[in-house]
Amino acid sequence: MRINRVWFSLVLILGLNLKIVNAFDLLYDLRIKTGYNSNILELSDKDLRRFENKNEVDKFKISSSDDFVSDFALRIGFRNPDFLGHTQIIRFSLNYEKYWNNEILDKINFGIRLKQYLSSKFNFELKYFYFPEIYVNRYDSVLDVGTDYRDFTYAKNSAYAEFQYRILEFLNLSYQVEYSQLLYNEFFTEYDADQYENRIRAIILPYQKLRLGLDYTYRKSNADGEKAYKGISEIEEFKDPSHQDDIYRISISFPLKIKKEKELELAVEFSYYEIYYDSNFRNDKYHYGRKDWRKNWKIFCTIPLGKKFSTGFYYGNDWRNVSSPILEVSENKDYKQYLFGLQLRFDN
Repeated sequence: MRINRVWFSLVLILGLNLKIVNAFDLLYDLRIKTGYNSNILELSDKDLRRFENKNEVDKFKISSSDDFVSDFALRIGFRNPDFLGHTQIIRFSLNYEKYWNNEILDKINFGIRLKQYLSSKFNFELKYFYFPEIYVNRYDSVLDVGTDYRDFTYAKNSAYAEFQYRILEFLNLSYQVEYSQLLYNEFFTEYDADQYENRIRAIILPYQKLRLGLDYTYRKSNADGEKAYKGISEIEEFKDPSHQDDIYRISISFPLKIKKEKELELAVEFSYYEIYYDSNFRNDKYHYGRKDWRKNWKIFCTIPLGKKFSTGFYYGNDWRNVSSPILEVSENKDYKQYLFGLQLRFDN
């Protein structure tokens, strides 16, 4: 299977640590997060009305358009304080999302990270994550005659390499390159894609514990598109979901003292996406001439409960606006969403 093409990342990460000494520090942390999501499938107002009318039983498999979601994240690893003269950290992660009313959206992913320090100023990190199945929605497939809605699902492999350098006491720079492989089910193979990302990040520490983050990411997604239809003569509508994205992100965090020995931490993050679709097929109505603008912001408040425990809450808004030569596309793809919840965290 093509999904095995990126397992080299896992082998590489493990191979780099063959020379492990016996002395190491055990690391583990657990995060439990539960919150409310107002629009779990990111449905447009038009599709929300379709769902609420309950006239299209085959279109929607969900029992509610909103839901409570619990997220369980566990990381276990170790710190080797003297690998080739510098600190090395390896972590294994397991993340599980549980939807209380819509189990079809439940998802799990596995990951491994290796972080190697080469000096007090420079380090690099290698990461690999695997998502066995991600459910998006139900759509009609070009392989079907008429309208037969099929589950739109995919598996995902992601491999990353990140390099971090502290230029000044108050300025850290990092560069991350990512490769992801998206493999859709047999009804939507035209969406199979190789996705590449390049991200530049600056972390500025201008005053005490004030922290400012500035990011720019360029993403290119090369989908199979027309190649997926070779040998299938009855296809009349070709789709090419390839796209290019510009992503801008700004974040700021700072402490708020509640006692002399304890501090709340408040963080705010804003992201802005510009997404340009590359399709040249004029009958590809959902991709030809389409441009998306997506914006989201989040606020986090972390409250310490002790040396190892913390809790907190979060709130966020997310919305998308779509421009297309076909009015129907905007009506079906614009959406709004908000979410909020609580988090409990333990770090050793």
